[in-house]
Amino acid sequence: RAGLSVALVGSGRWRAPGHYPSGVYGAMRDLWSGWGMGYARGDSMIPIVQAAAVGGTTTINSAILADPPEEVIAGWGALGLGDAFPVEGVLSAAQAAAPDLSAAPAAGAAMAPHAALFLEALRARGIEGRPTTRAARDCQGSQQCLQGCKNGAKQSTNVALLPRYAELGGRVLS
Repeated sequence: RAGLSVALVGSGRWRAPGHYPSGVYGAMRDLWSGWGMGYARGDSMIPIVQAAAVGGTTTINSAILADPPEEVIAGWGALGLGDAFPVEGVLSAAQAAAPDLSAAPAAGAAMAPHAALFLEALRARGIEGRPTTRAARDCQGSQQCLQGCKNGAKQSTNVALLPRYAELGGRVLS
């Protein structure tokens, strides 16, 4: 948007949603980095599934959106990032991106039956609860998010942002 020449470097191949693998095995082979065997070590080992595809991990995540907690952003200052990522700036950018990502509370087919029952149970007990905010447009509830949404409903980076990026002259290197 500023008129600069920009290239996005992806660690995997470009795949259009209609060409995502149909099964988990194919997704692990073609879209997941290291077949999904990454993990973080600490007091325990925590699996971390990352993508190896243009669009990054948004291609295989569940499209869940949540603003980062203010205390986490503020903690970035201790890493020397406070000037580059001020709390208000990060939260403002997240809110500005929401419309481009079709961010909305899960409803209809996007609301899994067990999630709807859970919300109903919370409300019956007077406990606050709300549907998860997701980056999905016309979700059909196919439950294939981690394999890449073949329906193109999930507003992953390659679906929601890269077409406009390319229109502005951005280049993608994979």
